[in-house]
Amino acid sequence: MMLALSPHSCFSHLMNTFRSPCILSILRMNPSPWWSWAMGLVRLSDGLSSAMNKNLVSRNAGFTLLEVMVAVAIFAGIAVTMSDTTSMRVNNLLSIRTMTLASFVAENHLTDIRIAGGAPQPGETNRTAEMADQEWLLHTKVTKTPFPEVMRIDVSVALPEQPDTTVYTLSTILGPN
Repeated sequence: MMLALSPHSCFSHLMNTFRSPCILSILRMNPSPWWSWAMGLVRLSDGLSSAMNKNLVSRNAGFTLLEVMVAVAIFAGIAVTMSDTTSMRVNNLLSIRTMTLASFVAENHLTDIRIAGGAPQPGETNRTAEMADQEWLLHTKVTKTPFPEVMRIDVSVALPEQPDTTVYTLSTILGPN
């Protein structure tokens, strides 16, 4: 058997313990700060008990308009927060997907340059590539380094809808094999 006690019943049980004749006689024989504290609790208990009983009778009618409005406001705040959080997560997921695909496109382009053999000539070139049913703009910049026959290659990847916004840049150094 499970016994469920409410805070009110626990408080009432404690107050009834203070009201017992044995406890009251001990407290009267030994006046101390505890006496005034205990008697104050008993008086408080009597006042709370009658107030709680009156309040329980009137509370059975339902929720007040103010309570409903506060609950709706709290729910609305939580719903807006959840919606914003979900929207940010979706945007982050799409951004991560775009950056990952752009990195694959840049790595594939650098691999094509390595497979072609030899270091390319210094300069800049633009071309397009397709990956994951999407077209990508590639801007390749080849620059000389202080070492002979060694070139620095920078590949910038952008979306055709935003050609001036680089999604991903990959750099490497390429020299003779």
